[in-house]
Amino acid sequence: MIVSPSRLQREPVAPNGKMPMLTQFNQRHFFQRLHQTILQTNQYDQTVPQVWGKILSENAGRKVPAHPVLQGASDPAPRHVEQLVHRIRNAHITTVVLEAAHAYMFQSMDDPDFVRSMELQYADARRLTVLLEQQRIRVQRVLFVDNYNPNPATGAHDENLDVDAYLSLAEENGFPPDYLMWEADMAPLARSMVEYMHRFQSLVSEKESASGDDGITPSEANRKLLLGYRGVELMSLDQGKMSCASLDAALSIIKYAYLGQGIVNVLPRRQNEREFSFKGQQKKVRQILMDHFGVRVMPFFNIFTSESQSLPHSSGAHHALRKKTA
Repeated sequence: MIVSPSRLQREPVAPNGKMPMLTQFNQRHFFQRLHQTILQTNQYDQTVPQVWGKILSENAGRKVPAHPVLQGASDPAPRHVEQLVHRIRNAHITTVVLEAAHAYMFQSMDDPDFVRSMELQYADARRLTVLLEQQRIRVQRVLFVDNYNPNPATGAHDENLDVDAYLSLAEENGFPPDYLMWEADMAPLARSMVEYMHRFQSLVSEKESASGDDGITPSEANRKLLLGYRGVELMSLDQGKMSCASLDAALSIIKYAYLGQGIVNVLPRRQNEREFSFKGQQKKVRQILMDHFGVRVMPFFNIFTSESQSLPHSSGAHHALRKKTA
């Protein structure tokens, strides 16, 4: 782990079992809070080392190409990428986990729109890596593939993605990944995290989603666990299925615990014009983590790419205090 839990002093705990809210970002305090939570949860019922062990096992036989980024990528970085580097430096971060081009198993490398979207993401990820490494900030590259959720068009777990071609495209675009990770591997950790938030932190509420509620059909109606603040969906109780936001929050715990002091996720603004907003999904992930760790600021950054010339690419840093309503 980035900081050994044995070297951290336990934080004072209030009579209700809660740790005091951290309202300002401090690297040492944030990671102290992270590892304190890992200690209190018995490493999330041992799912943290189990998930990390599986990731290492799955990547053991895969050869990681040399990183050619500093030799190439001579094109100047856009302003939003330069601003993101300043924000990362201001947080005194020395290691970054950079994820780009999230893919679903039901997607196909024969889809030119899908490929073009990934190429746009790789371009900004490559430019960011150049600037970070020039500042002696180490970058760990991650690809994350969703093999958990079914194809929304068919309802089946279609396996259309040519993973070898997917990896080759990343390497050709200057983003040779250090780790390839799978969304289904995060489910045990996400479940343990949600259960802890529900049983011990009182952050989770249960809701019965009825037919006609938010467009839900009778066959889809079921009981859900929601984050008490803003109602972010965490888990379907009847289906036993974790939400995308809870799975991504679990992935973030792995990233912080084993790979880096800061997280940068490069994503398109939307999967396509008719699908959900990745920008909104990332906001839900941050909300889960903030409430779970009892923090208002995290070293969690985003780049959102756009295929529309009228809507430029943008970067964001979670640096403002969250003013939570009573």
